[in-house]
Amino acid sequence: MPVPSASAPRILILLAAHNGAEFIAEQLDSVLAQEGVDVEVVVSDDASTDGTDAVLDGYADDPRVRRLPPGRFGSAAANFFRLVRECDAEGFDAVGFCDQDDVWVPDKLALLIEALR
Repeated sequence: MPVPSASAPRILILLAAHNGAEFIAEQLDSVLAQEGVDVEVVVSDDASTDGTDAVLDGYADDPRVRRLPPGRFGSAAANFFRLVRECDAEGFDAVGFCDQDDVWVPDKLALLIEALR
C-alpha cells in the first residue's frame, strides 16, 4: 500500500459497480497503486448478483476504500449520480470517476493533476 504524503494531492475516486466481480479487484488495485497522489475510493454497487460484494469484502481493511450501502439504480449514470449526490468531496483536491472494468497506469492521476495545474 502506498504511503500517504502530506504534500500529495488528495483525490476522491467514485466507482460505480454492477456485476463487476471479474474485473473490479484489478481496477481497485490499479487505483490504490496510483503514484504521487493520495486516493480514497467510494464504491456504489448497483444490485450486483455475480459476487461483486464478496470481492469488495476483500478491501474492508483498507481505509482508502469505502462502500455505500448497495442499492438498485438501473444505469451507470444513475449510479454515478448517486455517488456525486452522497459523497462529500470537501478536503479533496480533485474528484475522479471510474468504471469497474478499467485498469489505470500508475501515474494516470498524477499526470491529470499536473495537466489541471
